[in-house]
Amino acid sequence: MLIATLTLIGTIIGVGVFGIPYAFAAAGVSIGTAWFLILALAILVIHMYFTEIVLATKEKRRLVGYAKKYLGKKAAAATTVCAILSFYGAIVAYIIVGGEFLYNVFGNIFGGDAMVYQIVFFVFTAIFIALGLKLVAKVESVLTALLILTMLVITAAAFGGGNGANFTAANIVEFFLPYGIIFFALTGSNAIPEMKDIVGGDAPVLRRSVIIGTVVASVLTFIFTLAVVAVSGTLTSPEALRGLGEFLGPGILIFGSIFGFLAIITSFLVIGLNLKEQFIYDFGFGKMVSWILACVPPLFIFLFGTKNVIKIMGATGGILSGFIGIIIIAIYLKVVREKKIKSRLQYLAPVLILLFIFGIVYEIAYLTS
Repeated sequence: MLIATLTLIGTIIGVGVFGIPYAFAAAGVSIGTAWFLILALAILVIHMYFTEIVLATKEKRRLVGYAKKYLGKKAAAATTVCAILSFYGAIVAYIIVGGEFLYNVFGNIFGGDAMVYQIVFFVFTAIFIALGLKLVAKVESVLTALLILTMLVITAAAFGGGNGANFTAANIVEFFLPYGIIFFALTGSNAIPEMKDIVGGDAPVLRRSVIIGTVVASVLTFIFTLAVVAVSGTLTSPEALRGLGEFLGPGILIFGSIFGFLAIITSFLVIGLNLKEQFIYDFGFGKMVSWILACVPPLFIFLFGTKNVIKIMGATGGILSGFIGIIIIAIYLKVVREKKIKSRLQYLAPVLILLFIFGIVYEIAYLTS
């Protein structure tokens, strides 16, 4: 159960955790907290929905496979598009933040600007994805534990040097900013099929692991966010650590960047390898073509698109994760009807659908304004 729980925590706590403090600082801690509580509960329910889908299906599948089985080919095609674009958005965010962490550690030694280190980060991880190198569950668990330790150290240092007066006041202009970023950061449903394998299909253990993993990851992220904002206030940086380093010194910046890099690179590899395998198994492409399709489009998006990681997280979370959330709800309701499952959670489905539609409309309007 422990490894399964850590697998979910490691999936959730990735690059997104470093973007939430900026959203809290911009919108105000009260607004950020309200959105965090709403979305943490919504995502917990979505994770439980997906858990029931995974448990009710004997075959080994992923989201696209479940959509095809229960909703048909058209739904599977729409799910595929959303999933691929979501992967691309996440990869671009990882390139930006992973490169920032490398720059924080090596910039003063070797010189160069952040973009050089972002490209180095991409090349390094793309090679691993091409080779198909996977980290075993125990290694992922160790790195997840290191990330949790790092977050706790940074949080302790931040609260020690923080001041409640730095908590920013509500800013109605940025009221919706935290929505997509929090959604991006807390979503971890991709890990649930793997968790089922880890616990040997034991339904009660899987359910407990999903609940504990989601709650622990959410609590850690929330505490980390408050600690960063307590120190940096309105000067909180988009990736959290650089702004924190201005107040707590270069030591905490380098420490956080090293272990943050180690932690997010594991998540990056999981995302990249999953996308590559999707092109191989779902589309029948060869390994080289699949690697190109997995890695090259995000690189071009990074090079020629926005470098604003906050906008990327917001769009990926608010729009694509919103669509994926609605798809999971539709699959869950179909499973409930077919398997005659009795669950009070199904009555929350209409509320969640309205929430996600609202988020999609807002993010589209925000990006096109």
